[in-house]
Amino acid sequence: MKRPRRLTRAEKILLTKEGHNPKYFLRLMRTAEYYEFIEVSSGKILTLRR
Repeated sequence: MKRPRRLTRAEKILLTKEGHNPKYFLRLMRTAEYYEFIEVSSGKILTLRR
């Protein structure tokens, strides 16, 4: 697994639109089709389409 990264402003807006609190997420991967985020407290991976 790659090292989690801090979120950009656009990623925070995307998470907020989807109903998640960006405070609890870090970005694992960004591709042309989707983002992968990891929830810090539980370790669950969230995949969102762009």
